[in-house]
Amino acid sequence: MTLLFVHDFIHHLPSFKLEKEGLLYGLKDLTSKNKDINFTEHPAFSSAYYLSGENEIAIRSVFNSNVISLLEKNKEYQLECNNGRIMIYKESELLSPVEMTEVLAFLDKFMKALA
Repeated sequence: MTLLFVHDFIHHLPSFKLEKEGLLYGLKDLTSKNKDINFTEHPAFSSAYYLSGENEIAIRSVFNSNVISLLEKNKEYQLECNNGRIMIYKESELLSPVEMTEVLAFLDKFMKALA
C-alpha cells in the first residue's frame, strides 16, 4: 500500500476519517461513538463515502462544496486526518510512479478546494 502523508499541512484540520462506504458501515454506526456524517445537499458524496470524526461541526466546515465536488470526481482516494496531519491513499494498492504523480496533483487540488 502506498500512503501520502502530509505533516506540515497549511490548514488546521479536525481529525476525521473518510472511507469508501460499504455494507459493514451500518454496523459501525451502531458500535462506534462516531457516526457517518452525511450531507443532504450532496447525496452522491454521502452514499459513496463514510465520513466520521468526533467534531462534526468542524468536519462539516472542512467539507465544503469544492472539497465534496473534488472527492466525487476522485472516488478512488481515501483520507484520514489526525492532529492536523493528513494521509491520502488508495485502498490496499501499491502505486506506480504515474499514479503517485496523480496523487500529488489530487493533493494540490484538495488544498486549493479548502481555501
